[in-house]
Amino acid sequence: MKHHGNRLNRDHISIRLVIACCLAAMTASGENPASDAARPQASQPAVKIDIAPEVALPAHLVDSSIEFSGDWFTPVFMIGTRLVITRGANEGHRVEFTSWSCTENAHHYADVSVASGVAVLTPPLRSAIGGDYSRLHAVRIDGVEMLVPQSSVIRLTELLKSRNGQSAQWIAENAGLLVRTSTTVSPPLVATVQATRPAAPPPEKPGSMLLIEPTPPTAFADAMDKYISENCRATPFAETAPPMSLRLLTADIVGQWSISRGLDGSTMRVTRATDGGYEVAFSTRGCIGGWKLNRKAVYADGVLELDRCVREYFPVESKTYYVVRVDGLEGLVAASAVPKLLKGLDIQGNSLADSFEVRMYLMRRTGK
Repeated sequence: MKHHGNRLNRDHISIRLVIACCLAAMTASGENPASDAARPQASQPAVKIDIAPEVALPAHLVDSSIEFSGDWFTPVFMIGTRLVITRGANEGHRVEFTSWSCTENAHHYADVSVASGVAVLTPPLRSAIGGDYSRLHAVRIDGVEMLVPQSSVIRLTELLKSRNGQSAQWIAENAGLLVRTSTTVSPPLVATVQATRPAAPPPEKPGSMLLIEPTPPTAFADAMDKYISENCRATPFAETAPPMSLRLLTADIVGQWSISRGLDGSTMRVTRATDGGYEVAFSTRGCIGGWKLNRKAVYADGVLELDRCVREYFPVESKTYYVVRVDGLEGLVAASAVPKLLKGLDIQGNSLADSFEVRMYLMRRTGK
């Protein structure tokens, strides 16, 4: 998308982004991943692959004992890559490769040869955002098994040199690494998408566009739940609690809380449980997918504490939420988003002119 000076305002840009995302969501892969015997040994991508220069990883990171077989993926805002690697009868490996972004999807198969902690894919593959997957390096960071695409080697090396207490999850997300979600192979992602997405009816008239919301695949939702639960970055209470002048200590938490940012949104429905606690049904979605999470919670003095983290598509992740009053109305804010929300408020709890923080970080009550 080109930006012609100041002639395109923010609304025009948003409209174009929505159209691009919806077109991507409507595009389903034409492949049918049937049995190993029926499908080709390798599928050649239709695009030219730019092979990243071979750069050596620090020797202490490479771990040749890591088993490549299993389910790997990288959850990053609006983009992602999933690899399902299986070992064949002849000791060779194969990979089902799925990658998606807001404007492009990719689904391929490749043969894999493994030696000394490095997997070589034939043919070489690239992700939806251009990452080079011709080679995958098995590494272990803080005990977490990861795969490093060839195009991420330099970035990973730079991050490790300047690392200042960041978690292994932070390293993985910022370097574009793949984290193991399972040693067993779950149903193919694309097959699940094809099974759950309804067939598109014909347009009402030539040139009209149908907006179809894809159903998030169960396998992906399960992987996200596991990944989020195991990689929650809890922040100390003292560093995230909103000022007492903003907090609502006696508010009723029961009901539906929602946020919409145009390209993505989330909903949290809180109900009372029979044991005196609360049940939380959390859902989040974006232009190409989403997931649902169920949590138990306790609530007191305007603080909702979940038993495990949730994470939005945006992404915002937290297990603690505060009820606050902003612009005279109730709102729910994740602990991790409190510092960002405060940047858009004055000392009375009203939105500053031209600020976007309230729209981006504050859930509003949308139902009882």
